[in-house]
Amino acid sequence: MFRKISNKLSLIVLGLLTISFIIFSVVVYNNTKKNIITMAESSKLSSSHSANAFTNEFFAEVIYGVEKLALYAKNHPNELLSDRATFANKIADMSNLSYISSFIIGYGDNGDNYNIVVNDDKASEVEYIPNYAQSQDWYQEAIKQGKTFFMLPYYSSSLKAMSLKIVKPVIIDGKSVAVVGGRC
Repeated sequence: MFRKISNKLSLIVLGLLTISFIIFSVVVYNNTKKNIITMAESSKLSSSHSANAFTNEFFAEVIYGVEKLALYAKNHPNELLSDRATFANKIADMSNLSYISSFIIGYGDNGDNYNIVVNDDKASEVEYIPNYAQSQDWYQEAIKQGKTFFMLPYYSSSLKAMSLKIVKPVIIDGKSVAVVGGRC
C-alpha cells in the first residue's frame, strides 16, 4: 500500500517538476526573446544615429559650399546675369574646395549651363552647354522645391564613381533666375 502511495506521490512530484520546468522555460524564453529584440532595436537605432551623424558631417561641407555659392550669386546679380562666362570663371578660380568635384550653374531664361569641374592638381575647367539646364531633372526639382535639394545618387561616367548633386535655386526679387549646385 505504501508502495502505491509512494509511486503516486513520485508521479505527482515528477509531474509538478515537469510543469515547473516548462513554465520556467517559457518565462526564460520570453525574457530572452524580449532582451534580444531590445538589443537589436537599440543596435539598429545606434547604427542609424551613427550613419546620420556621418552623413550630416560629410555633406555639411558640400551643403555649405552650395549655400555660399547661391548666396554669392544672389548678392552679385549683375555678375550672375550679365557676364555669365566671367562669373563662371570667377567661381572656378574660387573653387578650391576639394570635397566638391564640380559646381553647376543653370540659368532660367535661356537654359545656359556652366559646369565648373574642380581639379586638385590644375586649374578648374569651365564647360559651357547652351539650352541645357531647363531640361535637366536637377534644375526642375530645385525650382519646384524652392530650397536646397538632394538629388538621388547616380553613377557618374566622368568620375567613374557614384555621385550626388545638391542644388539650390537662386531667387532674386522673388523670381528664380538660376539654379546652382555641387556634385560630390
